[in-house]
Amino acid sequence: MLKSNRFLGFVICAALLSAVPAHAKEAAGYDFPEQTQVAGQQVSLVGTGVRTKWMLTIYGMGVYTKTPKKQAAWLVSADEPKMLWLHMARSIAAEKMRDTIDQTFTRNTPAAERAPMMEDLEKIKAAFPDPIGKGLDIRFIYSPEKGTTLRLGNVDKVTVPGSAFMRAIWRIWFGHSPADSGLTEEILGK
Repeated sequence: MLKSNRFLGFVICAALLSAVPAHAKEAAGYDFPEQTQVAGQQVSLVGTGVRTKWMLTIYGMGVYTKTPKKQAAWLVSADEPKMLWLHMARSIAAEKMRDTIDQTFTRNTPAAERAPMMEDLEKIKAAFPDPIGKGLDIRFIYSPEKGTTLRLGNVDKVTVPGSAFMRAIWRIWFGHSPADSGLTEEILGK
Protein backbone atom coordinates (compact mmCIF):
# COMPACT_ATOMS: atom_id res chain seq x y z
CA MET A 1 0.00 0.00 0.00
CA LEU A 2 2.82 2.39 0.89
CA LYS A 3 4.53 1.80 -2.49
CA SER A 4 1.33 2.43 -4.46
CA ASN A 5 0.61 5.67 -2.50
CA ARG A 6 4.16 6.86 -3.13
CA PHE A 7 3.83 6.04 -6.83
CA LEU A 8 0.44 7.78 -7.00
CA GLY A 9 1.93 10.84 -5.29
CA PHE A 10 4.78 10.87 -7.81
CA VAL A 11 2.31 10.63 -10.74
CA ILE A 12 0.20 13.49 -9.35
CA CYS A 13 3.26 15.71 -8.79
CA ALA A 14 4.56 14.98 -12.29
CA ALA A 15 1.16 15.77 -13.80
CA LEU A 16 0.90 19.04 -11.90
CA LEU A 17 4.40 20.13 -12.84
CA SER A 18 3.90 19.32 -16.52
CA ALA A 19 0.67 21.35 -16.54
CA VAL A 20 2.48 24.51 -15.41
CA PRO A 21 3.42 26.54 -18.52
CA ALA A 22 6.94 27.86 -18.98
CA HIS A 23 6.80 31.53 -17.99
CA ALA A 24 10.11 32.84 -19.18
CA LYS A 25 13.34 32.10 -20.98
CA GLU A 26 16.59 33.55 -19.65
CA ALA A 27 19.23 35.40 -21.66
CA ALA A 28 22.07 37.42 -20.10
CA GLY A 29 20.46 37.10 -16.67
CA TYR A 30 17.09 38.46 -17.80
CA ASP A 31 13.85 36.49 -18.04
CA PHE A 32 11.94 37.08 -21.28
CA PRO A 33 8.27 36.05 -21.02
CA GLU A 34 7.01 33.33 -23.36
CA GLN A 35 4.22 35.67 -24.51
CA THR A 36 3.51 39.39 -24.42
CA GLN A 37 1.38 41.99 -26.21
CA VAL A 38 2.14 44.09 -29.28
CA ALA A 39 -0.53 46.50 -30.52
CA GLY A 40 -3.15 44.68 -28.45
CA GLN A 41 -2.27 41.30 -29.96
CA GLN A 42 -0.50 38.38 -28.34
CA VAL A 43 2.97 37.60 -29.65
CA SER A 44 5.09 34.59 -28.75
CA LEU A 45 8.77 34.23 -28.03
CA VAL A 46 10.66 32.88 -31.04
CA GLY A 47 13.95 32.64 -29.18
CA THR A 48 16.50 34.40 -27.02
CA GLY A 49 20.19 35.07 -27.33
CA VAL A 50 23.09 37.02 -25.90
CA ARG A 51 25.02 39.78 -27.70
CA THR A 52 28.68 39.63 -26.86
CA LYS A 53 31.59 41.79 -27.90
CA TRP A 54 35.18 40.95 -26.95
CA MET A 55 33.85 38.24 -24.60
CA LEU A 56 31.71 40.78 -22.72
CA THR A 57 27.95 40.33 -22.44
CA ILE A 58 26.29 43.46 -23.86
CA TYR A 59 22.59 42.54 -23.87
CA GLY A 60 20.11 39.72 -23.83
CA MET A 61 17.58 39.66 -26.64
CA GLY A 62 14.12 38.17 -27.01
CA VAL A 63 12.40 38.01 -30.39
CA TYR A 64 8.61 37.91 -30.60
CA THR A 65 6.16 37.41 -33.47
CA LYS A 66 2.48 36.66 -33.79
CA THR A 67 3.37 33.55 -35.78
CA PRO A 68 6.68 32.31 -34.32
CA LYS A 69 9.04 30.76 -36.88
CA LYS A 70 12.78 30.24 -36.54
CA GLN A 71 13.62 31.42 -40.06
CA ALA A 72 15.63 34.62 -40.54
CA ALA A 73 14.07 35.61 -43.89
CA TRP A 74 10.59 35.09 -42.52
CA LEU A 75 11.34 37.11 -39.36
CA VAL A 76 12.52 40.02 -41.52
CA SER A 77 9.58 39.98 -43.95
CA ALA A 78 6.64 39.04 -41.69
CA ASP A 79 4.15 41.91 -41.83
CA GLU A 80 2.48 41.17 -38.51
CA PRO A 81 2.82 42.36 -34.91
CA LYS A 82 6.33 41.58 -33.69
CA MET A 83 9.08 42.87 -31.43
CA LEU A 84 12.82 42.87 -30.87
CA TRP A 85 13.42 43.22 -27.10
CA LEU A 86 16.94 44.01 -25.90
CA HIS A 87 17.74 44.07 -22.19
CA MET A 88 21.05 45.79 -21.50
CA ALA A 89 23.39 43.67 -19.37
CA ARG A 90 25.93 46.51 -19.10
CA SER A 91 26.16 50.21 -19.82
CA ILE A 92 27.59 51.23 -23.18
CA ALA A 93 28.21 54.51 -24.93
CA ALA A 94 25.32 55.43 -27.23
CA GLU A 95 27.86 55.90 -30.01
CA LYS A 96 28.62 52.15 -29.96
CA MET A 97 24.95 51.31 -30.52
CA ARG A 98 24.65 53.97 -33.22
CA ASP A 99 27.76 52.67 -35.01
CA THR A 100 26.47 49.08 -34.93
CA ILE A 101 23.11 50.17 -36.30
CA ASP A 102 24.81 52.22 -39.05
CA GLN A 103 27.19 49.45 -40.09
CA THR A 104 24.65 46.62 -40.16
CA PHE A 105 21.95 48.80 -41.72
CA THR A 106 24.39 49.64 -44.53
CA ARG A 107 25.54 46.02 -44.98
CA ASN A 108 22.02 44.58 -45.05
CA THR A 109 19.88 47.19 -46.80
CA PRO A 110 20.28 47.82 -50.55
CA ALA A 111 21.44 51.38 -51.37
CA ALA A 112 18.25 52.21 -53.28
CA GLU A 113 16.16 51.33 -50.21
CA ARG A 114 18.51 53.07 -47.72
CA ALA A 115 18.35 56.61 -49.09
CA PRO A 116 14.67 57.31 -48.28
CA MET A 117 15.11 55.87 -44.76
CA MET A 118 18.16 57.83 -43.61
CA GLU A 119 16.24 60.64 -41.93
CA ASP A 120 14.15 58.15 -39.93
CA LEU A 121 17.22 56.14 -39.04
CA GLU A 122 18.88 59.29 -37.69
CA LYS A 123 15.81 59.92 -35.48
CA ILE A 124 16.06 56.39 -34.08
CA LYS A 125 19.78 56.73 -33.34
CA ALA A 126 19.34 60.19 -31.78
CA ALA A 127 16.77 58.80 -29.32
CA PHE A 128 19.31 56.64 -27.48
CA PRO A 129 20.50 58.13 -24.17
CA ASP A 130 24.22 58.44 -23.54
CA PRO A 131 25.24 56.23 -21.94
CA ILE A 132 22.74 53.44 -22.60
CA GLY A 133 22.42 52.19 -19.04
CA LYS A 134 22.58 48.70 -17.62
CA GLY A 135 19.07 47.33 -17.15
CA LEU A 136 17.48 49.47 -19.87
CA ASP A 137 14.89 47.68 -21.99
CA ILE A 138 15.10 48.65 -25.66
CA ARG A 139 12.21 47.49 -27.81
CA PHE A 140 11.65 47.79 -31.55
CA ILE A 141 7.90 47.21 -31.74
CA TYR A 142 6.19 46.73 -35.09
CA SER A 143 2.51 46.73 -35.95
CA PRO A 144 1.29 46.93 -39.57
CA GLU A 145 -1.09 49.78 -38.67
CA LYS A 146 1.44 51.98 -36.90
CA GLY A 147 4.92 51.00 -38.14
CA THR A 148 8.08 50.57 -36.06
CA THR A 149 8.28 52.19 -32.62
CA LEU A 150 11.46 52.51 -30.59
CA ARG A 151 10.56 52.16 -26.90
CA LEU A 152 13.20 52.90 -24.27
CA GLY A 153 12.11 51.64 -20.87
CA ASN A 154 8.38 52.33 -20.91
CA VAL A 155 8.52 55.42 -23.14
CA ASP A 156 7.83 55.38 -26.87
CA LYS A 157 10.48 57.63 -28.42
CA VAL A 158 10.14 57.42 -32.22
CA THR A 159 7.65 55.80 -34.58
CA VAL A 160 8.40 55.26 -38.27
CA PRO A 161 5.42 54.24 -40.43
CA GLY A 162 5.58 51.52 -43.08
CA SER A 163 6.95 48.03 -43.46
CA ALA A 164 10.13 48.96 -45.41
CA PHE A 165 11.74 50.52 -42.33
CA MET A 166 10.68 47.53 -40.21
CA ARG A 167 12.43 45.15 -42.61
CA ALA A 168 15.60 47.29 -42.51
CA ILE A 169 15.62 47.23 -38.68
CA TRP A 170 15.04 43.46 -38.52
CA ARG A 171 17.87 42.90 -41.04
CA ILE A 172 20.28 44.37 -38.45
CA TRP A 173 19.89 41.09 -36.53
CA PHE A 174 18.55 38.71 -39.21
CA GLY A 175 19.98 39.97 -42.51
CA HIS A 176 22.74 38.31 -44.53
CA SER A 177 25.41 40.08 -42.43
CA PRO A 178 23.95 40.53 -38.92
CA ALA A 179 25.40 42.53 -36.03
CA ASP A 180 26.29 39.27 -34.22
CA SER A 181 25.91 36.00 -36.12
CA GLY A 182 26.27 34.03 -32.87
CA LEU A 183 23.28 35.88 -31.41
CA THR A 184 21.26 35.24 -34.57
CA GLU A 185 22.10 31.53 -34.51
CA GLU A 186 21.25 31.29 -30.82
CA ILE A 187 17.83 32.88 -31.37
CA LEU A 188 17.12 30.65 -34.36
CA GLY A 189 18.25 27.55 -32.45
CA LYS A 190 21.10 26.65 -34.83
